[in-house]
Amino acid sequence: MKKTPKKVLGFLGLALVAAMTIFAAVLPNPEALAASSVVDTIVVRVLSSSPDVNIDSPSSGLIFVNPNQTITFDYSKTNDVIVTMEKEMPSGTPQVYTLFSASPDQAAGNDSVNLDLSETIYGYGEYTVRIRGNNGGGIVDEDSIKFSYVPVSAETEEDDAGKIETILNYDNDSADLDHFVINVYDDHGNLVSVLSDIIVEKPTKKVELPFAKNKIPAGKYTVSVGAYDVNGELIYKTYDDVFVYDPVRVPNTGGLFKSLNISKSDYLATGLIIFFTFGITGIVFIIKNKRTSKK
Repeated sequence: MKKTPKKVLGFLGLALVAAMTIFAAVLPNPEALAASSVVDTIVVRVLSSSPDVNIDSPSSGLIFVNPNQTITFDYSKTNDVIVTMEKEMPSGTPQVYTLFSASPDQAAGNDSVNLDLSETIYGYGEYTVRIRGNNGGGIVDEDSIKFSYVPVSAETEEDDAGKIETILNYDNDSADLDHFVINVYDDHGNLVSVLSDIIVEKPTKKVELPFAKNKIPAGKYTVSVGAYDVNGELIYKTYDDVFVYDPVRVPNTGGLFKSLNISKSDYLATGLIIFFTFGITGIVFIIKNKRTSKK
């Protein structure tokens, strides 16, 4: 007699669950509700009557060793547009060059100017390019970029084997360049003689600096590269690159493994092998424990 009420309650519960499932199934999903509601979005674009001028390329702050460069720019809603270039001079008063001028009469346009910075009127230096446009009613818009034109640029870095190398970047076709001289200074401005007066001939562009061989201590160093002509005269001011040297990382495996000469890739592979070994061992251990629990 006691089993009968339990069976009845069980069937009632099952029926209730089935009813709730059917009710949930027939409900419309949120996507359907969203699809049934049509919303029109109207985008209103207001065209400004103010002048708009922009220098599109190159980006500001770049350093060039190739003299051939192109300045691209665009303009709209202007009556007059002028593009100028200023070169910093030792006197403090910049040399100004007019690169482009036009009267588009409010018409939109884009143009470009090709430069050969190796020409006598230009040469190595720091430059600022400006574009200026006005609408004839006293409203003006401006944009500007800065760039440098140098005979050589350099970057010092550590490769995967732990070697410290200075990579030179220069124009192989330049007739001005004959050779380069690398000097290294410590954080106090003192010349590190064992790393200095390194002469680099064209077309070499990668030079090893023997930091480890000379047991140079950790610290911040300035790698200074000068470009010289055939007469041994410095063509332009030196290019200075700051490099932080940490001998503990050589050869990129930490002080503990330095004497073992283990490369980064070997160290990573060994770590992965250990990781997977412990992972597989753990899985086998768990499976055995489950089987024991069943028994």
